Amino acid sequence: MKKYKLIGLAVAVSTVSSVASHAADPLSISFVQNGQTAAAGFSSLSELFDLAKNESAIQQRFGTINFNADQASSSTINYLGLNWNFTSSVYTGNAQSLSFSVPELGISEVFVGLGGTANDARKDAYNQLVNYLKANSGSVYTQIQKWVVAKTPNSSIAGNPGSIQTLQAAADFDLGVTSLASRVISPGNGDARIPNLIGLGFTYGHFKQGDIETSTKTIPLSYTWRSDSDSRRQVIISAPITLGSVGKASTYAGQFSLATRIPVSKSWTLTPAVGYGLAASVDLAQAAQQMSASLSSAYVLSSSADGNTLAIGNMVGHYRTLKLKVDDYEFDPKVANTVFRNGVMYTIPFSAGGHKMATEFTYVNTLFTGSETYTKSQNEVGFTVGTDRESKGLASYLRGGLALVQAKNSNGWRLSFGYWF
Repeated sequence: MKKYKLIGLAVAVSTVSSVASHAADPLSISFVQNGQTAAAGFSSLSELFDLAKNESAIQQRFGTINFNADQASSSTINYLGLNWNFTSSVYTGNAQSLSFSVPELGISEVFVGLGGTANDARKDAYNQLVNYLKANSGSVYTQIQKWVVAKTPNSSIAGNPGSIQTLQAAADFDLGVTSLASRVISPGNGDARIPNLIGLGFTYGHFKQGDIETSTKTIPLSYTWRSDSDSRRQVIISAPITLGSVGKASTYAGQFSLATRIPVSKSWTLTPAVGYGLAASVDLAQAAQQMSASLSSAYVLSSSADGNTLAIGNMVGHYRTLKLKVDDYEFDPKVANTVFRNGVMYTIPFSAGGHKMATEFTYVNTLFTGSETYTKSQNEVGFTVGTDRESKGLASYLRGGLALVQAKNSNGWRLSFGYWF
């Protein structure tokens, strides 16, 4: 039976992974020279800079304009919603100046490129700009990333449903509430022989955030030690791995959490947890590491007549980014938020083919307080169907479900499958 469950899970994963959708580019550049204009979208910041500093690359990409590096020109890079403005002077005396400004942040610098040709001088000026961003990444780049987190739904760090901060808060809530609530009222004795649990699964999320589509593909891995005296008393290690996209740009995230479930009474369980998360995008030149601590509460009301249960879940957690250095870049977005996640889950047990099953309906609200983030609140409604997790002596279970997510200028859904054995 386990073999067929795992095969079914693998088929579901491959099917959802093959879902394709049109995604807008998160980066773009526009050129103006002698009244001629041209624009293009990109998914990689390094590829965008490679184009901007090379006369022949611009000519090949934009056949509609006759671009000449020795003449004055202006351009604008839109980086995840933030405009970076550039003005190149006329090439004269083996030199060409490049003015760089970010009006929203009050950043303004001038670089003078030198070279035997206009193209060489242009490349030199842009290389100076890149070196400036590297050398001042702890200040200039921090300002840029903080602005993106606060003003757009496109950061992989925080401020939207697909960011590492939101993902880690959701994972902590799941550890303390949604994956546990239907079993809070299970009797503590008589379960001594229930084995520990390995958990694996797949979650696919798709969101429309402003004009950009994003997606996340998460493999949640976990291991649960269950007490012989009370199977509700548990220690859990959780390590979800996420591959995502912002438009066509790739993002990566990994989390590690350690939690312990403590039964307070027959109907109430508390789960403190600590965690570490890491998010990065080479394409978008973003990276952040994060530490967290949270406390979740699950309280269950049971109907003895029909076996239905209503769980009330609450979580408070603190999530703080830390300084991270990657190659020559220093990332320190300085985002610190106290997150409140509250919800209810209604469970309806039923039988199918001689197996005890259950449908779980959930509503969850998440509230972010502290640093300025684009999304301050998000709402989720969803359901899962599968093995009844409350069954006494349960050694394994399989569940799948769908959740709809709504936040500021962001709407989407998550499809999930999980198997614990």
